[in-house]
Amino acid sequence: MYVKRIALALLFVVVIQGVFFALLPPLFPEQYGAFFEILRPDLQSAPNLMAIAVGYLVTISLACFVFMKAYQNKGLAEGARFGLVMGSLLASAEWFHSIILPLPLDFAVITVIDTIIVWVFSGIVLAFFLKPK
Repeated sequence: MYVKRIALALLFVVVIQGVFFALLPPLFPEQYGAFFEILRPDLQSAPNLMAIAVGYLVTISLACFVFMKAYQNKGLAEGARFGLVMGSLLASAEWFHSIILPLPLDFAVITVIDTIIVWVFSGIVLAFFLKPK
């Protein structure tokens, strides 16, 4: 019954996260330049790209599952609150990851803000698609 709506919600959340991921490097070239400098050469990191994509898909799927189980039918604001909680949790992990690596502090701040914003939008999308009809 919910399979189409769940699949559509997952698709839109993946698109939202992909758009933010694609837009940030051109908006902040100096900060992301430092990030790209510490990555492995292309041929060494290519096998890891699929693992990263699968990891994001698992994270998004689990967020969708958690949202469905806790949904109280309070509208888009509930989705925004859920996104804020998920974004804050994941942003804290991003913060520590960015601090451990030799990256500028402004990159870490941009990553944290981006993670929270992306997940707030993702929560709103989940609330929109997973509301009972």
